[in-house]
Amino acid sequence: MTDAQRAYAEEVLLGFQRKGVRAILDAGDDTLSRKIALAHAAAIPLVAVIGRREAERRSVAIREREGGQQRELPLDEAVVEVAQRCAPLA
Repeated sequence: MTDAQRAYAEEVLLGFQRKGVRAILDAGDDTLSRKIALAHAAAIPLVAVIGRREAERRSVAIREREGGQQRELPLDEAVVEVAQRCAPLA
């Protein structure tokens, strides 16, 4: 993870946290594939993937545990969608 990618990932994390989403940043040395596999094994339902492409585009790739689907969304849309999906049921 480059310094620019890390700075963008921290911005994404802050956006999620401001909306009340419980989120963490894994900026460790594992490969992106390994990080995704570990999140899957830990039964994390949604993973926000930030790589070079996402940092350049100011987007977020949202990967769902069930079905392994991944979609890329602009940052603002990703924050709103994840916050809505993580909101408690009324």
